[in-house]
Amino acid sequence: MSLLAAELRKVWGNRVFPLLLAVLAAANLLLLWMGARPTANQPPAAAYRAAGADLAALGPDMAAKGEFLHGKLEETEALLRLDNYYRDLAYGNSVYLQHYRDENAALFDTYEQAYLDESYTLYTGSLAQEYLLFSQLATEYDTVAGYTDFLEGVQAKATQLAGISIFQNDETGYDLKNIEVTAEVYAGLGATPIDYYPQKGLYTAISYAFTDLILLASMLVLALLLVRQERDSGLLSLVRSLPGGRLQTAFAKLGAFALSLLAVLALLYGVNLAYCGATFGLGPLTRTIQSVPALM
Repeated sequence: MSLLAAELRKVWGNRVFPLLLAVLAAANLLLLWMGARPTANQPPAAAYRAAGADLAALGPDMAAKGEFLHGKLEETEALLRLDNYYRDLAYGNSVYLQHYRDENAALFDTYEQAYLDESYTLYTGSLAQEYLLFSQLATEYDTVAGYTDFLEGVQAKATQLAGISIFQNDETGYDLKNIEVTAEVYAGLGATPIDYYPQKGLYTAISYAFTDLILLASMLVLALLLVRQERDSGLLSLVRSLPGGRLQTAFAKLGAFALSLLAVLALLYGVNLAYCGATFGLGPLTRTIQSVPALM
């Protein structure tokens, strides 16, 4: 244990290490800010926070969340169609536009007055961005809301595969057993609670590629710090003379490396979670993995 503590002091006691942590955190934050911020044509970050807050206010009621998202998507699509209609109408009425109005009389009856009065609420800066936002959120919701159907599909496929003769006649029985075990595992997930929240913030925080590259660079620097002191002082050749020999020292170095890397990992992803939480919103961190569409 004392040897592990000594190896940790080589890293944590080095004046370069705090500076390294600060540089890594700053570089990670800068790259995350540059890479994750929405472009001019994408929904702004505040829209995800606002939509997430309204969804969270509905509690765990998935039916209410689905009704809200699909209702907003339907409304936005209708308003966008009206917006395109009036843009074309600005160039003059035509037989085509009159025919379009007659064909979509129900749409005009329901949404035209709201469009003209601008009495609708936008989470974004335009109807086009609004449509992109709720198309994305409704698709995410449909993915997690269909988890029960997915489980039923797994069971149906397992039953179908188990009935194929090639699996039944297998001498080892491995394939058939694998099918049965897979079906049993998924059968136990039917009671998994699903609580949808926009995944933009959480998934960006845990999947940003440059964070992994920075973590890889930190691994090389940590490995260098662990051997540099002994190399510079000329003690590297004496490591074998210790009572435990080189193996004990190697384990201590690996332990110090793992603990130091864990600290860097916590720092980098802590920065990601803090930034994405403030920018996009993370939602309940206690929700199940199946509630995050990209992780299903």
